[in-house]
Amino acid sequence: MRIGELAALTGVSVRSLRYYDKLGLLTPLRRDNGYRDYSPLAVEQVRTIQLYLDHGGGRVNTPPKDGKGISLCSFSFI
Repeated sequence: MRIGELAALTGVSVRSLRYYDKLGLLTPLRRDNGYRDYSPLAVEQVRTIQLYLDHGGGRVNTPPKDGKGISLCSFSFI
């Protein structure tokens, strides 16, 4: 399924899904045209990510807006 379909099924923005992909939390296949192709299991993966985020189980550190300094990306399921 394409990213828009996954967003509609999960209620998560396309931007967030792309970010999860960038962090390696979701690993869609790529079609010949470069579009992301998510498996049906991605719906449950996104719901699980959201569950942990909603309950404070995950923390994502993003780069500073000024682009300076060191940034670490981490996501832990504890």
